Amino acid sequence: MLAGKTGAMGVLRFDEVYVRNTAMQRLVTALWLASAVALGDSGEWFLLSRHGECAPLSVLNRKNPEWGQVKDPYQFIEKMRTAGHGTDVREHDTGRGTAVQVDVPALELSLMFVGRSACREFIDHER
Repeated sequence: MLAGKTGAMGVLRFDEVYVRNTAMQRLVTALWLASAVALGDSGEWFLLSRHGECAPLSVLNRKNPEWGQVKDPYQFIEKMRTAGHGTDVREHDTGRGTAVQVDVPALELSLMFVGRSACREFIDHER
């Protein structure tokens, strides 16, 4: 599980490592996310639909140009957190790699990022 737990007085707990400083929390999160990328599906990332079809991450930029180009789920998480949005992140082992579910409650957004191996077919994103 990727998400840390928040304890009393805003202390963020990652397993048994406690981080109190906000800047240090971001650094630890970034390092942890970077290591997760190295362990996951190292190829190109896609957005998974409810029916198993995949779309390129470029659709995120078309939906909201302020997000800019997104290359992986961890960059998207950082953009949301930088914009002040809380995120709920869960990693799932697909048997072929890692899927990363990112929920942004304030935007009523729930996205599933997957590697190419998890896609049944691809959506024509030019439509």
